[in-house]
Amino acid sequence: MKLDMQRVFDPTCKVEIDGEEVRQFIAGLADNIGLGSTHAVRILGGAVAATTRSRFLQAWPEMEMVAAGLEKILKVEQRAHLLNMFGQTCGSENQSIAAAALGVK
Repeated sequence: MKLDMQRVFDPTCKVEIDGEEVRQFIAGLADNIGLGSTHAVRILGGAVAATTRSRFLQAWPEMEMVAAGLEKILKVEQRAHLLNMFGQTCGSENQSIAAAALGVK
């Protein structure tokens, strides 16, 4: 069984496990081992939640490393300008996170 993890990140790509669509594979596997659909969904949901949390935590240290690098090479005014551009592009919902990452209050 081979799962191409790179394909998982492309929402337009259909993910398959051993040539079978993921939903059908999981449903068949659950049926083969006598696992009810409710339990199969809980296990799958837990796996998705764990993966999402892991990727989020990985992204946060990467953002902190970039911010630390920017803090060393950019002046406060330049980082404030980046924050302003971020707010114009992405909206103000995540402005406080970006401000913390850039070291601008």
